[in-house]
Amino acid sequence: MDEQSAERLLHRFERERHARIEAESLLEQKAVELFEANKALQKLLTGLDEKVKSRTQELALALEEARKASRVKTDFLAMMSHEIRTPMNAIHGVAQILDSESLPKRQKDLISLVLTASTSLLTIVNDMLDLSKIEAGKLQLELVPFALEQLVGDIHSLYAAKAKLKGLTFKVENGKFDQLLVKGDPGRVRQILINLIDNAIKYTNAGDISLSVSATRLDKDTQSFRFSVTDTGQGIPESKMNRLFQAFDRIDVASTRNIEGAGLGLALCKQLVDLMDGEIGCSSDVGKGSTFWFSVPLKISASGGDVAMADPTTGAPQSGDSKALRILVAEDNVANQIIIKIMLENLGHVVDVVANGQEAVASNAMLPYDLILMDMQMPVLDGIGATLEIRAHETAGTHVKIIALTANAMESDRQKCLKAGMDGFVSKPVTKANLLSALKVSQ
Repeated sequence: MDEQSAERLLHRFERERHARIEAESLLEQKAVELFEANKALQKLLTGLDEKVKSRTQELALALEEARKASRVKTDFLAMMSHEIRTPMNAIHGVAQILDSESLPKRQKDLISLVLTASTSLLTIVNDMLDLSKIEAGKLQLELVPFALEQLVGDIHSLYAAKAKLKGLTFKVENGKFDQLLVKGDPGRVRQILINLIDNAIKYTNAGDISLSVSATRLDKDTQSFRFSVTDTGQGIPESKMNRLFQAFDRIDVASTRNIEGAGLGLALCKQLVDLMDGEIGCSSDVGKGSTFWFSVPLKISASGGDVAMADPTTGAPQSGDSKALRILVAEDNVANQIIIKIMLENLGHVVDVVANGQEAVASNAMLPYDLILMDMQMPVLDGIGATLEIRAHETAGTHVKIIALTANAMESDRQKCLKAGMDGFVSKPVTKANLLSALKVSQ
């Protein structure tokens, strides 16, 4: 190899060596940078994990606080419901008794006002309690067979006269549902319809109200039933439609500012429809009227079974004719004692009254009663305790029917009554309709 070739080779070797040294240096530098980056990432991940844990704990505490607040609200509403229903029972009951008697027209008109006002107050209390129960997850739907045509017919009977008093026509188009039995919660479907029709009559000054029912098959066992209530009222502006189903919110229309209401009805309707896996909505044309509709899936019932029927004048279960019964009323409120006793005696029954559960147990041991109407909250011994004691001393063939007659209206109260051995549950204020319902149990 000549000298020139050797020099070129040496130069090439040196160049490669320097390149290798630079590469190794760069690699070492990148390794250090990667290590530092990984270290920073680990630190960041550790901090993020701690933040996630802390945030999760905060959210868990917030959720528990929300649940606690919901329980407190529900318990408060239940207590207030009881406290409001007890005096309301006296007011409503006395008004009913006086309304059934022969009085001068002026007094009749005044009594009618009392009945209307107490009924409106009771509706507000019930709506608030229902909303609270839904929010707390305590409202349970029934699944019973009922005749759709019967339900719609009852609604027509209930509202035709009310609409006529305002100069309106109320008509029903219920499709072809003759003899069709469906399974669902007839009470809640009726409650939604009553709210919508009440509003339609309330906000319509001339023209007519119509209720239509149609169905779409979902599968071989289920149909979606759409109920539409159409009025010829003032209509609702498009800008206010999004507020319709919010609680305590009423659309401020100039011609309807004097109309009473707490703004709970439509909010409750939406909650109930949602609970039934349905939909609810509204379409409106200002100056021409509105249509409120809801659709719910209902199972088609293969057989009638015990079909849920209703009194066309009240929406309450029908009782049929009943024989004269010996009834014991256990109630500590004097006004309620008088009202219930008069109502039952007017229906042709023999009535004894006691003021606490201990007296109820003693009276039942002395006389064979057909029915005991038992208040839940009484001094000395409450209704639950009295029922347990009566049941403990019963022998074969001596079972007496016991109905809870109480201002408590929560589902948990109903379950307590049934668990203690009661045969039914009627909420105050007492009406002729729910008394007839209680009497039916004793037949």
